[in-house]
Amino acid sequence: MTSLMNGREEHFTPQGGLTATMFVYVRNQDGYPLMPCTPAKARKLLQAGKAKVVSRCPFTIQLSWQCEGYVQEVRAGLDKILLANSADM
Repeated sequence: MTSLMNGREEHFTPQGGLTATMFVYVRNQDGYPLMPCTPAKARKLLQAGKAKVVSRCPFTIQLSWQCEGYVQEVRAGLDKILLANSADM
């Protein structure tokens, strides 16, 4: 089971704990949002001079070259169990 919160994807482990996968937001050269990337990918782009930091909170980089603007469709999903539990509160 996964959930997405504040640019962080949280995975529930079989032992019941949480592990978090961080995301870095990405904008193209014109400033339009693209799909997020991992911090490692963002670090490589910044060190190579192919991107610059435009915001630190949330951490966002802007690419310095023109790329295709392909983005995937994003849908928000709610777990029925979580909705039922929140109604009891």
